[in-house]
Amino acid sequence: MDHDSGLVVAYILDGKGGGRAIGWEELMQWSPEQGILWAHFDRTVEQAVSYLSEQSDLDPLVVDALLELETRPRAMQTSQGLLAVLRGVNMNPGANPEDMVAIRIWVDATRVISVRRRKLRPVNFSWILLTVWSSAWRK
Repeated sequence: MDHDSGLVVAYILDGKGGGRAIGWEELMQWSPEQGILWAHFDRTVEQAVSYLSEQSDLDPLVVDALLELETRPRAMQTSQGLLAVLRGVNMNPGANPEDMVAIRIWVDATRVISVRRRKLRPVNFSWILLTVWSSAWRK
């Protein structure tokens, strides 16, 4: 992925434990019939903000929550999906652990949209996504 474009990583998941990485072009053409989409964005890049605001078909209130500069941890379930804003200790090399990092996540029946402002450690990030996604659709 070209992190400078605001799309940190994106996958179309196959429902069998795998998936394939995609870029902006395929993201723009994605439809739910192709599989569940997971797209992770850097909110400091205008192209990502523009996509979420104008092309993602997300509710404007969800977009606002995903793009907020200041965050407070929260979760909100709607008839369309689940929004989770999580914060944790900054474990990035050389960072002040008191300087919290946040991830904002939207989960619905066909996609997972996650947004960061600062880099997150991959192991922690993967665990967060799996926990939120499985909790959102557990019956």
